[in-house]
Amino acid sequence: MAQDTYLSPREILKRLKTMESRITRHNNVEYETEFEGVTGPLSLEQLNREATRMLAFMNMFLYTPKCVFDTTLEPNTGGQIALFGQTSGDLKISINPSIRSDARQLLACLAHELCHKRLEDSHIMFNDREENEYHADLCTIYMGFGKLILNGYNVHNNAMGYLVPGNYRDAYDIMQVMRSTVTGSKPASAVKSADFVLEIALDEWSKEPDKPRLLRSKFMEKQREMAVLAKHTHLVRQLLDIIDGYPREALELYSDSYESYMRHSDLSSYPIHAFAALYDMKNNHIDTHLQTRAEGINVALMSLLASLERFVPELKGSVLQYDRIVCPFCGCEKRSSAVRGDRRMEKCDTCKRYFVIDRSLMDMRDVREEIARKGDGFGEGSVNEAYLTGKYDGAAEGQAKAEKEKQEALAKQQRMLENKYKAMLVQKYQQGLEAARAADAPELKKAVLNDVPGWVRWLVKPYLKSNEEQE
Repeated sequence: MAQDTYLSPREILKRLKTMESRITRHNNVEYETEFEGVTGPLSLEQLNREATRMLAFMNMFLYTPKCVFDTTLEPNTGGQIALFGQTSGDLKISINPSIRSDARQLLACLAHELCHKRLEDSHIMFNDREENEYHADLCTIYMGFGKLILNGYNVHNNAMGYLVPGNYRDAYDIMQVMRSTVTGSKPASAVKSADFVLEIALDEWSKEPDKPRLLRSKFMEKQREMAVLAKHTHLVRQLLDIIDGYPREALELYSDSYESYMRHSDLSSYPIHAFAALYDMKNNHIDTHLQTRAEGINVALMSLLASLERFVPELKGSVLQYDRIVCPFCGCEKRSSAVRGDRRMEKCDTCKRYFVIDRSLMDMRDVREEIARKGDGFGEGSVNEAYLTGKYDGAAEGQAKAEKEKQEALAKQQRMLENKYKAMLVQKYQQGLEAARAADAPELKKAVLNDVPGWVRWLVKPYLKSNEEQE
């Protein structure tokens, strides 16, 4: 036995859960051996007495252990137990003489073999031999023989068991914490594990007395983002349902017009019916605004598909196929693989109305090409972002913004003209004053002032006051 198989904490817990479902542990304590601290050999009488105590510890009183040292066992086999499915009687337990010199190894091997019987009685058996051995190794720790396993599974570099040493320690720590949960006690010490997630989880479990609350809060925390995603996808479904029902009136008119023709398909007798069908269909249009918006939604969804391709296995390299046919009038649906890659007319088997389906194939390469074409070169995810920020559906907001910018530009231009006009008036007035002073003609100054409108005089009042003071 090489102790070379690694089980993740999740795999260990999976097997421990199986045992918990089928094996009742009557003791929430560790087994205490008669030979604690003994490192020398044990006699067969001592082994049988210890095996009897182990069986009683596991509430298996109907068996009588018969231990023997068997030289025919393979060198890499520590022991073997005869399993016959009986519920009482003698249990033959063969021990390899190679480990008889150390009581610790003998006790660990004995616990392992007896746990094979515990598993058989609990109907935990597998066709895979190694799987049975993994369960037996973990069952020893589950039943309370963890100390024996940790002390005796690797003595003098003579390794027994199938799992890596760290797995036995992880399983032991898990069971110690679980026992403390039942008994209300605290684990002997803080758990240290090479698997940091296991270490953190056991620490959280130990510190929180309200275990249901811990589980509920962790569930809420882990589901939070998924709940947001579910909300968004639910809204998308509602949106698509509304869009799907929006052109219902036009669809009904088209169907009625075509059905009228189909009932009078003899053109020589009913040319007016046929022409009326053509006229009705040409004279009515599904709202082009809706088509434009739906086109933007389609681009956004294709961008989403491209970004999800790396996370959703079903999309990886696949072709999106549509074989579900839903009548837009009565909702009756059916599936037909024959419609894949085709666009055709259908007649509902229930309401007998006509409609057209488009089931052309669309693979991921087509999606990316469509994004590049309709998204004006935007990369993965950018089309969706551009759509959501108003590139496709922001006409009203864009128009309001443009109108606001226009008004702000006009106001700015008006302020510039007013400032320029005011500056020009002040300049002309100053020129008049200078001319008056040069000619030393107060009359001219007064004449200049009289020609200036009153509101301009008010505007240049600071200058007038300054000049009068100068005089």
